[in-house]
Amino acid sequence: MGTTAISPGGAAYLEITGPTTTQSVLTMHLTQASPDADLRYLLVSWPTGPGGPSDTPSHWSRSTGDGDVSISLEPGEVATLIAVRTDLMGNAGDADDALIPINWSASVAQGGPRPTSTLNTMWSNRSASAGCADWSGGDAVQSTPLPEGGRAWFFSDTFLGDPSKQSPGTEVSYLRNSIVVQQGSTLRTITGGRTCQETNTNADDWDRYAKTPAGEGAQYWTGDAKLLTDAIGVPDLVKFYYEGVGDENTRAAYARFSHTDLLNTNTANVVPTRLQDCFVRQGYPVIWGASLLDQAGMTYIYGWEADAASADKRLYLARTASTADPADQTRWQYFAGTAADGSAQWSPSCSASTPLQPKSEVDFSVIYLNERFWLVRHTPASQAPGKIVAMPATTPWGFGSDQVDLYTPPETKTNPRYSSVYGARVHVNALPDRSRVVISYTVSTSATDLTCWTRGSSFPDNYQPRFFDVPTSAFFSKNT
Repeated sequence: MGTTAISPGGAAYLEITGPTTTQSVLTMHLTQASPDADLRYLLVSWPTGPGGPSDTPSHWSRSTGDGDVSISLEPGEVATLIAVRTDLMGNAGDADDALIPINWSASVAQGGPRPTSTLNTMWSNRSASAGCADWSGGDAVQSTPLPEGGRAWFFSDTFLGDPSKQSPGTEVSYLRNSIVVQQGSTLRTITGGRTCQETNTNADDWDRYAKTPAGEGAQYWTGDAKLLTDAIGVPDLVKFYYEGVGDENTRAAYARFSHTDLLNTNTANVVPTRLQDCFVRQGYPVIWGASLLDQAGMTYIYGWEADAASADKRLYLARTASTADPADQTRWQYFAGTAADGSAQWSPSCSASTPLQPKSEVDFSVIYLNERFWLVRHTPASQAPGKIVAMPATTPWGFGSDQVDLYTPPETKTNPRYSSVYGARVHVNALPDRSRVVISYTVSTSATDLTCWTRGSSFPDNYQPRFFDVPTSAFFSKNT
């Protein structure tokens, strides 16, 4: 730590060398003595070789005024903080000749991706200790922070009960979706009721198994969600689902969950409402609500086209005012391509929609970070196990081929458990450390037993989400 002083129009330079053997994240903590001075900060990293630092930077990050600025460092890289003072006297155009002190300190943390041990352990322990009405496995997890500090975790296909009894499956319930509400260290499973009846021989076969909280008797799998506050300040959660199996019979839907019920009940019986059908290509409906992003007064609603021929789907984009009900399609505008000057064209007609690039599996996220939009996705299933990557854009629709590799899941399809990996979703503020971004993916298995029972029951611990986290500084591209 230390102090440096800058005169008007001047600059200061600090050079710091990171760890020589591991990836790291360097964070500079900066405060200035005078609020009237206009100070700009640029933190740059430089690769090093036998002849010293390179002339070409590898990363850069910027900040204005007091605060923190962070950057990722590869082993042995050198970082330079450039502080520039730009303020002048307004009347005569002469610079204020007073030196302005800047106090700085530096901290270095582990860089690169790492398994999120707190979340992986939380779900592993929940599964191992599950009672007959408790979540013990599930896929395609999406989560939403709740106002009082809790979090609602939404799963698609779900097991309840003791994992050791999942095969052959007659002593546990299998649901098409479930909710787990986290309040501190407590996890409470929400189902549609009728739990803990699996061994009740006095009940009919169908009545022995738990109900699904959203769309009992049908197949509703999880999309994204948003908290919406009504005119008197009461928050409810608008949750998107897709009904079907990812082909031309699939339809988009949404449901509403009372915030109060999420905090206080163990059962929910919600019937999702179908969105209006949207066909850009005849016969292939667009499934809206896979990812939602609030940015600059708008809610951007991403969807995918239900084409069963490929696991990687065409993506589409709609928008509405961030204060509007995101499920009210009468207020939606649909992205219809760009004009000659590169500006977006928006249409009131879904059929005028233009697909985005690239394609993606159905579980993905779009976030805004480091002054860029990022499409976070699992790379094509054909590249098993595939990487989880982030693709930058300067607009909510402008994704291209540029990508940052975030993580390669260690599970493979060739291991003895025949694991398969799919999906990637960002979980906003899931760690107290806001300098890291949490992402989940699903591990399942194609293994079967003699009864041909699959769905993860052969290796119950496979059918659980996996979490990893990366520093926010990993979301950087030289090209976009």
